[in-house]
Formats: sequence, structure tokens, C-alpha cells
Amino acid sequence: MNTKINKKNRIELEDDSLREGAQSLHGRTLSAKDRFTFVQNLDRLGVDHFICGFPEISSTEFECIRVLLKKMIENNSNAIPWVLTRLRLDSTNQFLKLKKTTEHKKLGVSYFISVDNERLKLENWSLEEIVVRLKQVFEKLQPFQVQYVSLNLEGISRVKPLELENILNSLSGFEFYSLFLCDSLGICLPSDVTKLVSTFKQNRPPSEKLGWHGHNDFGLATANSLAAWQSGADIISGTFTGVGERAGNLPLEQLILILNERFGYKFDLLTAIECCTFLMNKFDYNVSKYSPLIGEYCYQTQVGTHGAALIKARKQSNKNEAVYTPFNYEQVQKKVKFKLGPQSGRRMCKEKIIDLGFTYEPCLVESLFSWIKKQDRVMQDSEILLWINQRTKHG
Repeated sequence: MNTKINKKNRIELEDDSLREGAQSLHGRTLSAKDRFTFVQNLDRLGVDHFICGFPEISSTEFECIRVLLKKMIENNSNAIPWVLTRLRLDSTNQFLKLKKTTEHKKLGVSYFISVDNERLKLENWSLEEIVVRLKQVFEKLQPFQVQYVSLNLEGISRVKPLELENILNSLSGFEFYSLFLCDSLGICLPSDVTKLVSTFKQNRPPSEKLGWHGHNDFGLATANSLAAWQSGADIISGTFTGVGERAGNLPLEQLILILNERFGYKFDLLTAIECCTFLMNKFDYNVSKYSPLIGEYCYQTQVGTHGAALIKARKQSNKNEAVYTPFNYEQVQKKVKFKLGPQSGRRMCKEKIIDLGFTYEPCLVESLFSWIKKQDRVMQDSEILLWINQRTKHG
């Protein structure tokens, strides 16, 4: 059952594919032209925010971002672009230079800082130093009236309750456009997320947007992101296909599918798939064939009982596949494809014979069924076609 969408539970999406994709082992530096093509897809999909890059890493990266932002202005792009930046004055100067040269009014600066105790000790940082840095960058930004300022608390999922209280106290004198809680190692359970998000929601200014950025190391990025949103997070960050460092990030296409099917959203699934395909082509990788929405096996079955039910449903209505499909496949211009293997039944054999362009004959169905049952794997259509041709030739 769909849940009514209202201002209280409306979700905002942030795409981190360009940055996290570059950090992955598939990582490549995309041109400004490629980045803009991807941003156009984000706009069509209705994604609210995206990380457009990390300008400090090189002059090439800075120039790519500059050209991208100019193209966005020329084409009236809607998504809010953010540049990832260290919590330092020299980094802030890079952001301001970029903002001045592009004159993009909505360009946001997204600061990141690790706050878990292990990292603080390793880097010889302290919460007091973080507060000093925040004061410095806010003073630097103030004359330029920068509206979009975000802070990412990396490693927040490893922070203990007492340390969490200290972090909240340290941040009490600041208000950001958005404050992101980052499960940087992907170690949270959904119950942990609920507690963490609820704590921050109760102790931060109501006008400040709370964001969630989760990695997928324990395979819980999607569940955790849903838990974050349902606990009060305003913005959920992820990447298409889940591309990212180590085990990757929240696969945004999975969240979008869930939002459509369970919460009444109307994201265009074909555009979401196009975002995934674009990244796979540009970064030269493939996802698992079992991946929700974009995996090849999502739309196939060899199981006889399921196939028989689908065949019955199709006879009742050409559009009726809901009996064994989790959502309406017409949204992505798909229908269930039958594959034949040891688990297949006679009805599926009959359907396959007709699909391959042959005339239905009971004896041919029975022969194909017997042959399929002797196989130890799912057969390819080309193999079935060869068998039928040989059978009919000698039959």
C-alpha cells in the first residue's frame, strides 16, 4: 500500500556517482561533457543534489567542474551542484574561486571531516580544532553570502554515546544548509541508523536539513537509507549501481524503485536505468545479473510453477504479469522471459516453441520437455533452437 507523500516525509536525493565512481576501482576521470550528459539525466529524473567533483585534487578536475557549471547555467539545470572540500581555509579559497569564475548562484560547498575517535587520534585532531576551523570557514564565506554550506560527519557510525554528545555540543553554535551523517564503513544496522538520525533530528535546528550517506560493506545500505529517511532524514545520498569504494554505496536505483512501489513516488525508472547504464559504459564495469531493476536475471525465470502462472495470467490479460512480478515491468519496457532448464515445465516448453517461431505440436512439446529434464543447467535459446531444428529435420 502506498503512503501519501507530504512535506513532512518528502525525500530529497543526492547523487554522488561522479565522485564515488572516481574513487572506486573502476574510477576514471570523466570529461566535462560526459559529466553534463549525466547531470541532464539527473535533472530528468528529478534528483535534487549531486556532488560534481573535488576541485582540489588537480587543475584538470577544477577545470572540468568549471566547464560543467557553465554548461549547467546555460541549460538551466535544476539539480544543486556541490563541490567536496576539506575543512580548511585554502580549500575554501578554491571553492570561492570556482564560484566566482562560474557565477553559479546555487553552487554549494560540502565540507567533510572525520569525527570518530580512532581517526581523530590518528590525525591528531580534536573537536576543539574542528570548531576553530568551522569558525574560520564561516567567517571566510560570510561576505560572499554562500547559501549552500554542508558538513559531512565521516565515521559518525563508530562514535560512542558520550562522544556523540560532545560532537552535538561542539556543533551547537553552527547551522548548516545540510548536515550529513556518514556511515563511512557501512557497519550500521537499521536500528543503529534510527537511533543516530533521531538523536541528531532532536538536537539540531529544525530548518537544517539532515542527510544520510551510507556505504554497503555489510550489504545494508538500502535498508539503512530507508531507516534514515523514515526516522527523519531529509536527504539520502547514494550512487547509481552503488558504485563506490570497497563494497560501494547505496544503489540509488534500488531506493527509487522502492519509493515508487511502496511510497507513491513517480520517478521514471527508465531514466534511472539510463543513469546506471551510462556509468557502467563510462567506467567500464558490469553489475551482478541478480541486481534489482538493472540485473539481467530480474526479468527471467526457468521455474515451471511460476511460468505456468504467468502463462495463465497472460491469457486472461496481455498486461497481467503481476502474479509473479514485484512491479509493473511495462514501466521499464520489459516482460518476463522464460528460460528452459531442469526446473521448467511443459507449459513453458510449449511457450518457448511458439516464441521461437515453430508450430505447436504436442509431441514436440513432450520431446523438448524430456530433453530439458535431462540437462544439468539452464539452456540458451540458441541451443534450444538447434535442438528443435535437428528434431524437426529428422523427425
